[in-house]
Amino acid sequence: KELSIAIASLDRESLQMFLEDPTIYDHYVDEVPCPMYLNLITTRLQSGYYRTVAHIRHDIGLLLHNYKLYNAGEDSEWVAEIQEMLLECVESELRC
Repeated sequence: KELSIAIASLDRESLQMFLEDPTIYDHYVDEVPCPMYLNLITTRLQSGYYRTVAHIRHDIGLLLHNYKLYNAGEDSEWVAEIQEMLLECVESELRC
């Protein structure tokens, strides 16, 4: 629940590319073998899909990894900040 709220509160413009299924972009599936996006993570959280926190962390980590694969050579520091914030939300939810 906390992670879903955090996703909703992030700046929509800078986050837009991470919300929806990225396979709509040209050649995405050719370059990224395991697409991941925030709406899928949210759906999985709400449905009880994740069995461990490690699986949640893995899917969040895919966001940064996939960005680097598809956008090779572009600055990804800001994406790492988004990943860090999302992981912090997961950790804070576990402490409750």
